[in-house]
Amino acid sequence: MHVTLLPDGHTIDGHAVTGFAIQTESQEWRLWISDSLPKLPPVVRDKVIRLTPFAADASSLALFSKLSQSLVLRADVKTRNGWRSVIDTKSIKPYFVKTGEFDAPSGFERMPPPLAGLAGGLSGQLFAGGYDLSANALRGPGPVMSHPELYVIWAGSQLNSPGSPKGDLMAGILATTKPPYISYLKEYGIDSISTFSPSSPI
Repeated sequence: MHVTLLPDGHTIDGHAVTGFAIQTESQEWRLWISDSLPKLPPVVRDKVIRLTPFAADASSLALFSKLSQSLVLRADVKTRNGWRSVIDTKSIKPYFVKTGEFDAPSGFERMPPPLAGLAGGLSGQLFAGGYDLSANALRGPGPVMSHPELYVIWAGSQLNSPGSPKGDLMAGILATTKPPYISYLKEYGIDSISTFSPSSPI
């Protein structure tokens, strides 16, 4: 993952914002935050970092640390048809929420995440993503598909019309069947996934 700063001078609802460009092996993003808004609690920042399955250089790591402390006001993702906004804040208003609204529902128990790996701060590489659980996969008596095949079915003629998002959808599916995500399935005996898509929708 490579993170750089975007040019300054932008505002959202009167708040000066800082833009970040993020590039991974399969995606490009532009994110904007504002230093004038409240920061996220450190525990939230730590969770964001742990759920990021990409390694980064020292400069990118420092910028990502700053980015992970704030709410994202605008987010754009680059597709084959250009940039597309997925978050576009129009107005910002203060709102107070009681902490009790975040209590676990009756019958559930809140479990603290294993954050021991964060003792060294942000000086090292980003975590590989997800939480390590104190459990192991138990294989049943059935066969193991080490190299499963994934067939993507496109239902409806609209997916074959001009401007169809089928290409973007397929790119997203392919990205999730490659490293680093596929490595999380090795515990279940899955080494690779082959993906197939019909030439025309059904």
